[in-house]
Amino acid sequence: MTNTLAVTVVVGVVLGLWCWARLRLRWRLPRLAIDDNARSMINSVGEWPAVRVIGLEPPPGGRQPSSGHGQQPAVGVIYIEVTVVPAWQAVASVRGEIDHGHHILAVHAPSVAPAIAGVLLAIRDTTEHAPTAEFAWSRHSLALEAAHLLADGHGLTAARVRHLLAVAERDPARRPKVRLRS
Repeated sequence: MTNTLAVTVVVGVVLGLWCWARLRLRWRLPRLAIDDNARSMINSVGEWPAVRVIGLEPPPGGRQPSSGHGQQPAVGVIYIEVTVVPAWQAVASVRGEIDHGHHILAVHAPSVAPAIAGVLLAIRDTTEHAPTAEFAWSRHSLALEAAHLLADGHGLTAARVRHLLAVAERDPARRPKVRLRS
């Protein structure tokens, strides 16, 4: 009986440490490697009166960016598209793309929320304007989102981005804003 109890305690401690380590890694802001196209897009938003950043899920099978020739970019809006890569990559890569006239920052990072928070802070630091990030309501229940967060470190994206921004920037006036839209 005591062997079973000891094994249960050891397994519980190991699982608890594993979950804690996974979540802890997912709450750090990544270093960003920003390519020239993305840097140009970020620099150009400084001329806009307001910057809206909208989270975008990558389509299955990937998206082929258009050339952007002859298309006017949507003024005031940048889309962030995050593709999750293995956690051992410490640097998140940010590529600037134009698709049908829309500015898209395609990010490859280990976790979605820290990548979005890092990009928002990079936009703020470059332009001296605090951008507003807009997220759609989740299609899942809150319990399912919390289960996803515990299982694979993804979920509750808007809340996590807001928390990471509050930790990284204490001054509310300089902090990028996070809004939920329907």
